[in-house]
Amino acid sequence: MYLYFKDDGTLHMRSKVQDTDAEAQFSKKCQVPNDFDLKGDQVTDAEGIVSYKEKTYGQVVASQLYSDKRAMAYPSIEDQLDKIFHEGLDAWKADIQTVKDTYPKD
Repeated sequence: MYLYFKDDGTLHMRSKVQDTDAEAQFSKKCQVPNDFDLKGDQVTDAEGIVSYKEKTYGQVVASQLYSDKRAMAYPSIEDQLDKIFHEGLDAWKADIQTVKDTYPKD
């Protein structure tokens, strides 16, 4: 799932497909698994009704493990195999290493 945040870190939009307009429009964005729990802080109003705020950008990023970030950043298996076939193992290794460098083990 693709998440796009306002400058203050609050969630603006979520989408199951990448939105190129939103990519250009929002500086804070990330990708999470489709089953990612966006439920944030619990809020109780004056009448005792409980609701939950959505997680902010900082909370989403902080709650992701490096392995989750890597998994979402890797190309699909099909794309990886196509890369190996057309450009060779060294080109594939370079792409994979970029993801590993971006999201190092904790």
